Amino acid sequence: MSHTKKALSKSRLLSFRQCPLRLWNEVHRRDQKTEPDGAAQARFDNGNRVGELAQQRWPGGVLIDAEYWDIDTALKQTQVALNDPETTAIYEACFVAYRTSVRVDVLVRVGLQEWELWEVKSVLNPKEIHSYDYAVQLAVTRAWAAEQGHPLTIRRGGILHLNRDYVFDGVAYDCQTLFAEHDLTAEVGEFHDEVQQAFVTAAAVVDNETPPTIQPGNHCGDPYVCPFLGTACAEPPLDELFLLPRIRASRVEDWHTSGIDRLDQLDPEADGLNPVQARVWQAHMDGALQVVPGLRQQVEAIGYPRYHLDFESTGSWMALPRWKGTRPFQPVPFQFSLHLERAPGQLVLHDGYLHCDASDPRRPVAEALIQQTSIVPGPILTYSGYEKQMISQLIDASPDLEPDLEAIRARFVDLLPIVRDHVYHPDFGGSFSIKQVLPALVDDLSYEGLGIADGDTAALSYLEMIDLLSAENATPDQQARAAKIRQDLWLYCKRDTEAMVALMARLEELANNPG
Repeated sequence: MSHTKKALSKSRLLSFRQCPLRLWNEVHRRDQKTEPDGAAQARFDNGNRVGELAQQRWPGGVLIDAEYWDIDTALKQTQVALNDPETTAIYEACFVAYRTSVRVDVLVRVGLQEWELWEVKSVLNPKEIHSYDYAVQLAVTRAWAAEQGHPLTIRRGGILHLNRDYVFDGVAYDCQTLFAEHDLTAEVGEFHDEVQQAFVTAAAVVDNETPPTIQPGNHCGDPYVCPFLGTACAEPPLDELFLLPRIRASRVEDWHTSGIDRLDQLDPEADGLNPVQARVWQAHMDGALQVVPGLRQQVEAIGYPRYHLDFESTGSWMALPRWKGTRPFQPVPFQFSLHLERAPGQLVLHDGYLHCDASDPRRPVAEALIQQTSIVPGPILTYSGYEKQMISQLIDASPDLEPDLEAIRARFVDLLPIVRDHVYHPDFGGSFSIKQVLPALVDDLSYEGLGIADGDTAALSYLEMIDLLSAENATPDQQARAAKIRQDLWLYCKRDTEAMVALMARLEELANNPG
């Protein structure tokens, strides 16, 4: 086989499945591919670390360490490992067939030339795209064996993924229980015809010097955001029907089928829009803010004194648990910001807590929260149900504090349903996220200019900070970086509760002057 720049690979087959134009761009316009942002890079890094741990589930195997681009060397290394009866497992085995190369995460010997094939994914719930991924690898592996006359036989396999029930003991990962097997042996045949056709059609796409004509659409972000959007490819047009909150994709498809493509073609009554959707529809028809009766009663019921609370947590970035008693992907709160208003216009206190070492942050966060919210009685304003979830995380770590934490949770007043049920501005763009609501309702407060401006970046920056702070012999530059992250986290979380204070003031203004 001649390994040219137009050779296929598993990743290219996955690109082809999403969009043939993406595959063509991967080969012919690679210089226009956008680099992964910090969030995407974090996912890659998580995946690599999880893959290394999966190898420890079958220790003592042979690692095929040839570079990914050095296919010939990788093939030779793989064949040597396969033919050595002492080889119990092979990591990153290389196979080529149908002009497609694959690197198999783990092959496990179960007989003389009988093996299991496992694809490792840093997820809790394998998806259909992962099954297709496995089907491609299995097809190439079996075809290589047939072409080479090699007795290699795959008896079983599937997706090896993180076990949602695994609880870290705080010492070392138990790689036998950290992972769970999603066996695809029986169902992989469902993808046979599609995979075989893809080998042929994808090769034709990359061999063509002219890109396929494909218009941008929903496929540009499903299952992954295309890295050529905004460079080689135009952004998909906005489907304004999806501005309607919680609208089902199947319903939008039915509307498209019947010739309805715009909001102004809908009739709120005839098309069965719920009250929130009808209000959104009206706001976009009028191009103006909509405020419905009942808002005044809602905001007056909150009263004074009152707190404004926002948590930051590790979110979905910790594929692997760091602290004793935590699970894969478990969000762990590490920071909160708290504003206190004693009376209208009297913002008398801003406080909060940021955990600044590598120890489990949950109990210190809980103790600080209990202390700071006990200054005066009164409701604690939040935005969305996220803060309630964080209280559950704190209780899980410190059950002896449950009475105090439950008492705090009982004081929560969620502003999101108040906004959703009474207010809408076209600039919300169909979303009730505070990042959309705030700039539409409050002119002089935004997240622009902050070193950290979103929750994902906050989580990643926090993990970077505690790694820097726990490093032995940290350099002055590392210390300075950690200090900068600490300052940026404090300012970002503070801005979140400043935003809630400003939003509440605006809601009171609208309640008293709805016109």
